[in-house]
Amino acid sequence: MAKAIYALKIVLFQDQWTLTVREKRGLTDFAHFVALIYGRFWHEAPLASNAPWNDAQMLRVLQSYPNHLVADAAFTSFS
Repeated sequence: MAKAIYALKIVLFQDQWTLTVREKRGLTDFAHFVALIYGRFWHEAPLASNAPWNDAQMLRVLQSYPNHLVADAAFTSFS
């Protein structure tokens, strides 16, 4: 989660950094994923009784995520 927080901060303050186009795009894609998908399921993870349902929901949401490159990487990592 620390890397996710740092990535979000870098995206928020990207005008204060000298980043390449590739770095900006990668960080922006990662920040969108964290904000829209990962943050929600990470927040709900401590509830052990809901873990199987949360896992299934995350996989379902990943299938409909518009950035297929990020979704495939997340699905592979989760598997």
